[in-house]
Amino acid sequence: MVESYVDGMTSSEPHDMDTQQEVALIKRAQLLTDLEISVGAAVVELRDMAHGRADLLASAAGSQIGAFLASPRKADPNHLLAGTLLVLAGASPELVQDAVESVRRKTGLLAHEAA
Repeated sequence: MVESYVDGMTSSEPHDMDTQQEVALIKRAQLLTDLEISVGAAVVELRDMAHGRADLLASAAGSQIGAFLASPRKADPNHLLAGTLLVLAGASPELVQDAVESVRRKTGLLAHEAA
């Protein structure tokens, strides 16, 4: 399985509050993919957790979608589902795209290579 952005972080790394909130959003979105609750309820929960921060939702969504796109044959499809829940919760589309490209650059897969 390919590590998502959050899986690659260690507890010893210093995190600012935004990073901590982003990690919490990612972990909750991943957990929500396994629970038997409606998409609507999952979206509301993530939106409430983000406190209106479309930028944090976008960064979290981009890390999950980017992890999947970097290696779709090896990645957990739940990364894509978690990312989708974060997008539906109000992530800024432009910032999601930027975050996806950032993850893909870090993993060595640039947009022109995927085409």
